[in-house]
Amino acid sequence: MKEENKNMTPPPFDPGRKPEPTPWYKRKETIIGIVIAVIVLGAMISAITFGARLITNHSIASIVSEKHEYRMLNEAGEYIASGTLDVYDGPEGTKTGGSFKENDIVWCDNTAYIDETEGLWGQTKTGWILIRDEDGSYASENVLTETSDGPGTIEAAKEIILYSDPSESAEQTGTLAKDEQARYTAVFRDLIGHEWYELENGSWAAQSSSVKEIQSKESKDEPRTDEEKSDTETKETDEETIPTEFAAKYAMKIRKEPNLDAEQVGSIKENEKVMITELKDGDNESVWGKIEDGKWVCMQDKEYTYFEETETEDTKETEQP
Repeated sequence: MKEENKNMTPPPFDPGRKPEPTPWYKRKETIIGIVIAVIVLGAMISAITFGARLITNHSIASIVSEKHEYRMLNEAGEYIASGTLDVYDGPEGTKTGGSFKENDIVWCDNTAYIDETEGLWGQTKTGWILIRDEDGSYASENVLTETSDGPGTIEAAKEIILYSDPSESAEQTGTLAKDEQARYTAVFRDLIGHEWYELENGSWAAQSSSVKEIQSKESKDEPRTDEEKSDTETKETDEETIPTEFAAKYAMKIRKEPNLDAEQVGSIKENEKVMITELKDGDNESVWGKIEDGKWVCMQDKEYTYFEETETEDTKETEQP
């Protein structure tokens, strides 16, 4: 045998020799275990993802369902923004991208109220704004204060515009031509300092250099006689006689103290009657009524009246001819 063939001959078989062990990563059971682990891990990831989607969808559904029903109050008015007012496509709706700045004068053609949040919303020409809710007030109604009695007469130095309400944002009802005169019933000043004439035909004219006052009565601030003071004081005393029964015009909250920040201790349904034993002035020109110790309701504020006195038997007898 040649030397090169002799070198290629395998060594003789040794029965006592043990075979080489298979590496762990090549073993069958290892490969099967890895495959099972991958399958289980994938199933867990799918389950977690599906659960997260269910939670997200439920959260979104909950947010949507949190919207409350509102009722139209059909009351127009002018408001002064206390800060930035975002515009929405409806009460508790979606932002439209518009807004009003602090101290902007905003005219609302209509208002809506949400009982659950005590939210008052105003409808502007571009959308809805939140005027106030249980957390605070974001705009103040431009309240009028009567500055003088009427009647009187004004004359236009040049053509002036008449409005349906005391606001230049309100609907125009007509004009007063140059040198034309009109009778007014009273003069009012708003929170901004503008003065308005309430005309006998229901229209309003803004006081300006174009308006000349022809005739007016004495200012309401003129001193009254002792007899007038006595009559007024007697009338006011009679009007505030308590205890008196009132009926709620809206669903209202009962609070522990006479202010909106006090703890709520109950509620009153719309049209429910309560006996008020004491009246007390509160913040923002509000008036609170005491039902009993530790139970107060807001009777009115500078925007709305929430309770009205019920008709008693004495009232009925007085009204009979």
